[in-house]
Amino acid sequence: MGALLLVLLYTEYYIVAYAVIAMTLFEGITNQRLNLVVTRMLRKFGANVSGIDRPLRENYRIAFDAERAQRLFIAVTFAGLFFLAPKELWILNWFFAFGMLLSGIVMFCPVIAFFRVIGFR
Repeated sequence: MGALLLVLLYTEYYIVAYAVIAMTLFEGITNQRLNLVVTRMLRKFGANVSGIDRPLRENYRIAFDAERAQRLFIAVTFAGLFFLAPKELWILNWFFAFGMLLSGIVMFCPVIAFFRVIGFR
């Protein structure tokens, strides 16, 4: 998603960026992630897909998934930056997109780690 948002910021093709924001907001509100829906569909057709089920943490203070909170945070932040002042706050858009790209490369998201430290599940 970070690479896609970087390309969209570079080309200034914001309509697709709005679709990505809407998809992320939908995933955050409903907790129906697109990759899991596709995986469930593949399982119904007999594909061997593993590794999507993880045990939940037992010691949490807030009964809300940290990854779901992260998706809501990303959707609200990008929506605010794109709709309020995209020309004035362009550096923050690029900062978040690079952060998402690097999080995907190193497989560690500091936002999710922060939400888990706060007490999210």
